[in-house]
Amino acid sequence: MMVGCSTVNRATQVGRGDIGVNSMDSINALILDLQHPNRYIRREAFDGLRRIGSSVIKPLLPFLHTPDPEVRSSVIAILSMIPDPDGVAALIALLKQRTQQRGWAKERFQIAQGLSSIDLPEAQEVAFAFFADRLQHAVSEERQDALSYLIDFPYPEAEALVRQALNDPDPDVRRTAAYRLKDKERGRRSRFIQHEMPPLSAVQPKPVQPLSDLLLERLGDVLDEDTIEALGKSGESHAVTALMAALNQCDPGAPNDTTFSLRLSIVRALEDLGDPRSLPTLRSLVRTNTRAIDDWGV
Repeated sequence: MMVGCSTVNRATQVGRGDIGVNSMDSINALILDLQHPNRYIRREAFDGLRRIGSSVIKPLLPFLHTPDPEVRSSVIAILSMIPDPDGVAALIALLKQRTQQRGWAKERFQIAQGLSSIDLPEAQEVAFAFFADRLQHAVSEERQDALSYLIDFPYPEAEALVRQALNDPDPDVRRTAAYRLKDKERGRRSRFIQHEMPPLSAVQPKPVQPLSDLLLERLGDVLDEDTIEALGKSGESHAVTALMAALNQCDPGAPNDTTFSLRLSIVRALEDLGDPRSLPTLRSLVRTNTRAIDDWGV
């Protein structure tokens, strides 16, 4: 127990900068405490090693193969936080090894997740290939998890794969794909607004009626989902009319079901408004389209 207490103090000193980052005594003490039975001491050791940086990479590499799963998980997490070529190479080698072995699904996923967070080309490429392959997995939860990471890769193929998942046979996978694409578009709009739009003080607020007109005129454009969300939060009667009209214009039989995410947004906006006038439209939707229950949450 004395070693553990001493190591906690070392971790605190590392955080304050009192111990040099190249002190092997400090690094070895922290690695020793990473295996301590006390969870608090392990946490302190983890934070200390993470703060030291690249100096811990080589001493940690042997512990990628320790039989203790908690220690392996901590080492994978630390290596994922430090963009070091040696650490990346070790993670890639371990991922390939685990892929050839039965089991290890959780650890494989953690390694790929860690590689995806490292801003080095070799790490990004391996992680992308892993998640793209997971889209073929028979278990729908695996496909959903893959979609959550694929959309963030800086490759055109990544978004194309997520769009293909809108046609997945599983409704939860389709819903996840729609959510992630919507988040991606919101991120793009936020960057556009930040760099291209005039200051808020120069923008005159618009009444809801013109916003409703914009929704109907531009249905199918990339900006529509933000407009739909704004209508849902407006609380105005004009919004209910416009949203119901837009929902009726969406064609669920369109090629690749391109209006899926729009319909989902409209249903949610109507839910936010809570106006009884929308109930007949939603009831009719449920009666005529069972997918409205599975995919839209009607």
